[in-house]
Amino acid sequence: MIKLNLKPEPHVLRQFAWIAAVLLPLLAAFLTRGDARWFAVASWQWGHPAVLVLGGLAAAQLLLFLFGVRQLTWLLYAGLSVIAFPIGFVISHVLMAAIYYLVITPIGLVFRLIGRDVLGKRLDRDGATSYWHVRGAPRDAASYFKLY
Repeated sequence: MIKLNLKPEPHVLRQFAWIAAVLLPLLAAFLTRGDARWFAVASWQWGHPAVLVLGGLAAAQLLLFLFGVRQLTWLLYAGLSVIAFPIGFVISHVLMAAIYYLVITPIGLVFRLIGRDVLGKRLDRDGATSYWHVRGAPRDAASYFKLY
């Protein structure tokens, strides 16, 4: 299970500082875009107050990080981690449940309806004396090095 890491290693915090300096203003500009087309970068609201605030915050945390003051970067890292962790937890469980119930279960039901028994687990009611599968002679150990 993934654990919430509120005490990141220094290299993780350094990576976050640089990534946040670039992605926070881009995320704000993307979310405040005036056009419905996500790829129309020219229509993004670059002068929107949210973009300016997040851009200033990202620049300030990067500058402070570069000068050795890492508290603001850690605060941003911890805050975003605390916000994103429950979202990721719920989404991952919802996706796993959806894949299981919408993909795996119907495949299993179809296999059961058509009588497919890939593992050979069906009982032989006609009096099989053994369920042992006869295998061929063991291969020579040198053949394992000749894969093709």
